[in-house]
Amino acid sequence: MKQIPITGLRMCPGILVLIAILFIPLTTFAEPTTLEEFNSIDRGFKLFTEETFEGNGRSCGTCHIPGRQYNINPMDIKRASWKDRKLIFATSTPGLENPTLVKKLALFNVEGGDALNPEIGEEGHHPVFRGSMTVGPLALTTNGPPVIADGIIQLGFQNPKIGWAGNGSPGAPDESPAPGLQQNPAHPLFQFHHGNKDINADKSIRAFANGAIAQHNPKTLDRIAKSSVCNPDINQPDAPCDKPYDFRFATDAELDDMAAFQEWLGRRDEFRIETMKFKNKHAIKGKALYMSNQASCNVCHADGGSGFRAVAAAPVGAVNIHQHSDINEEAARITAETGVFIPEDPGILITPPPPNDITEPGAFNGQPVIEAARKQTFFHNHAFTGNIEKASEFYFTENFNNSTIGGALQGLLTGPAQGGDGTGNAHLTTIEEFLAFGGKNAFKEMGAFMRALSAWYSLKDCERLIDESITRIGVGADIINPIRHCAFNLKDTHDVLAKAKVRYLHRGIAKKMLSTKYKLFHAAYGHHYGKNPAKTIRKLEKVKKRIKKLRDKIAIIEEPPVIAAADS
Repeated sequence: MKQIPITGLRMCPGILVLIAILFIPLTTFAEPTTLEEFNSIDRGFKLFTEETFEGNGRSCGTCHIPGRQYNINPMDIKRASWKDRKLIFATSTPGLENPTLVKKLALFNVEGGDALNPEIGEEGHHPVFRGSMTVGPLALTTNGPPVIADGIIQLGFQNPKIGWAGNGSPGAPDESPAPGLQQNPAHPLFQFHHGNKDINADKSIRAFANGAIAQHNPKTLDRIAKSSVCNPDINQPDAPCDKPYDFRFATDAELDDMAAFQEWLGRRDEFRIETMKFKNKHAIKGKALYMSNQASCNVCHADGGSGFRAVAAAPVGAVNIHQHSDINEEAARITAETGVFIPEDPGILITPPPPNDITEPGAFNGQPVIEAARKQTFFHNHAFTGNIEKASEFYFTENFNNSTIGGALQGLLTGPAQGGDGTGNAHLTTIEEFLAFGGKNAFKEMGAFMRALSAWYSLKDCERLIDESITRIGVGADIINPIRHCAFNLKDTHDVLAKAKVRYLHRGIAKKMLSTKYKLFHAAYGHHYGKNPAKTIRKLEKVKKRIKKLRDKIAIIEEPPVIAAADS
């Protein structure tokens, strides 16, 4: 493990460690190339979207809808079929979800307890309500802060930071358990889900599935695993059992396949936005606003990702830090609007920057703007709904300004470090100040940049998926999965651009997404029915060339880029 001494570093309070960790490379994803690797990914997709693990009928895909960036929002729920709505609301498991919060805000119980009585929790657990998260790109968004010991920065991330608070995957003997379990003797330190032993719980991406199954798939709130009462070998899911149970854990093979699939999802790159030349006038102005100290977006969401970058001259931000942004303070408003009491979300325990250096809960991970621009609900508690432009207003509110990260941000920008864009300007604190600085359309134009950036990456990932389809043809693998996800990206591109709050944000490109998707399906059609593979490859390459041409109309790289995660 590499070590960097921090003795002698003198930066503004709470920032020196963050600056030092900026030089850590991101985890890279090794692209699949063999028939078995492709088959594992495809099995993982099938498990993710169809397997119910002998529970209440839900699959992972119930609330992580593939065609919605593996997310779900209130409009998706409203449009769902009667059968799907029963699963989303978990009507067969009374108390698992709060129907009002699911319907109005797509908030789900992620921690236990009776969601119908959130003020009364089982020992060690009370309901915690959060929105579902986009799955991917995990290699770019789950690198957590390093371990600090005896003044030494230990560069080596034992566990990926999964979930809104980075502690979503249970288990691991090298970290403390979730705050709700620390004082609860009924739940030993590690590898337990609601009292059920899980030998696979090691805080890895692979282990995440079993925690989700225990929380979201039980037939009753007793949450009794099949392996706890029937068959100690979870790799025999079909073994007979005459005792009642609520779900089964995934087998080792299933965990392998689901991990392969989830790690496969999403983009592979994060480019320096300074090197990207955007073509639309609104996106150009929005980029300048995004990078300015007055907005400060590029500090905690460097290059549109989830990585922290203290100063513009530093390498690509790679570390997803935990932050106390006080978004939890919006819970009181949500309670008033829905009539449902929202318990305090513990987030994760961290020690914030000085002078507020008392360890406290309520910290959450940064989320990638590139993916967020495609969403309709924002933050872990969906405190802001509608669009990315509206969500951006939070960073100019009293709650954010009074938060520990808000104070640390001002110290970074205006102190000796001269962080951010290097001008020494402060982060603006009110919506009115930001509109005075950027003009009456400041949020709309900053939104236009974030949307253009998101669409650019959607198209780039579509090109990757076409390349993979061609590789799959060469090894005899099915191409449906990459073609399907390329089509999802094309739809996302249309929706993100078409819903911009400025006029004429690449309207022509948005209109061409439907015809491009048709050409994609037409190219893949022949291979699916066993026709000439060489002809299919030529057609796919033609579609890829068309997509690349459309992407270049949004932005181009002006100089050799720095790539945060290679293998693209």
